[in-house]
Amino acid sequence: MGHERTLGSARQQGSGTTSDLTNLAAIRGFPTTLALVDLASGTVLSAVAATIRFSATRDLSG
Repeated sequence: MGHERTLGSARQQGSGTTSDLTNLAAIRGFPTTLALVDLASGTVLSAVAATIRFSATRDLSG
């Protein structure tokens, strides 16, 4: 069950990345800094969430 949740988080992060890059390419004047900060913060938050989930799953399973 933990793997499915982690994959779900990866898909959500992927969709956020897609929208950032689409906005950057399609919207004139879309701030590059905003896209980069959003990508970086999403990556960090996803890594933290995955680490917490991994640790909790490991602790609960054994």
